[in-house]
Amino acid sequence: MVTIWLSGLLTIGTCCDIRTRKLPMALLLMGGMSGILYQCFVNGIVGITQFSGMIVGMLMIGVSTISKIGMGLGDGVLFLVLGMFYPFFHMVELLTKSSILAGVYGLLLMGCRKGNLKTELPFVPFVLLQYILLQLMNGGSW
Repeated sequence: MVTIWLSGLLTIGTCCDIRTRKLPMALLLMGGMSGILYQCFVNGIVGITQFSGMIVGMLMIGVSTISKIGMGLGDGVLFLVLGMFYPFFHMVELLTKSSILAGVYGLLLMGCRKGNLKTELPFVPFVLLQYILLQLMNGGSW
């Protein structure tokens, strides 16, 4: 059920990211509230271990705020939301593999002369693609 919910959230986020290069705060807020409810009702007692995956999102938000380059604040908040559902190492894997996919796509664009080093790409489509691949490769139990 979580997989379907998060796939839907990422699909809507992908559409918004491609069109406007922004993620709607209402979507992220809804995802965050659902993550808190999920942890409360499924895991019962909520502790720091249930939210360890949020560290990746917090770091992304910090880097985005300080550096003003690379990934946007919305991407960090999205990983903060996803981190409510998955542990730290899953989130590191998702971020790493999504970044590799985006990098390969960027290189292909540059090779076809349709982009350069300053070309901005929406990141959420790569997160969605990698999320689905990880679910398929792990039998839906990632």
